[in-house]
Amino acid sequence: MREIKFRAWIDELGFMMPDVTVYGGTGMIGFDYDEFQEKLPKDHSLMDDGVYYSTDDDFDLKLSILEGEDWIWLESGFTWMQYTGLKDKNGKEIYEGDVVNGAQFNGSYAYGKVCFWTGCWNVEPLPNIEGMADLYDSLYYLEIIGNIYENPELLE
Repeated sequence: MREIKFRAWIDELGFMMPDVTVYGGTGMIGFDYDEFQEKLPKDHSLMDDGVYYSTDDDFDLKLSILEGEDWIWLESGFTWMQYTGLKDKNGKEIYEGDVVNGAQFNGSYAYGKVCFWTGCWNVEPLPNIEGMADLYDSLYYLEIIGNIYENPELLE
């Protein structure tokens, strides 16, 4: 049986949180308070009541901090990605949204982004190649070279 786990891109802050918990049915995610605090830019901070604020007046993000807990729950402003249960040729875990090199498309190797399509994990080619590659069939050759959030230039 494959391991079910997630990571999340925090949209407004521009960083990835590994190992998030998806709070069933609510659409909320949770993650470690200290790890989140370490990733915050220096001009940002968390207040004890759980309201995240910025020195920039245009941005305010509401977080819930459970009393007596070391977890933060976020209701919006993120994109979560599921672990595929597979690893690339270097043993690195492959998540939805990863950009991988070495996928086989119609007999040639190229790079693409990992997506869930028609009931299975696939690699969508980037750029200018048609078709879809089954993630499992290309696994022996695949290497993660980034993801669509931290490396948007790979989508061009």
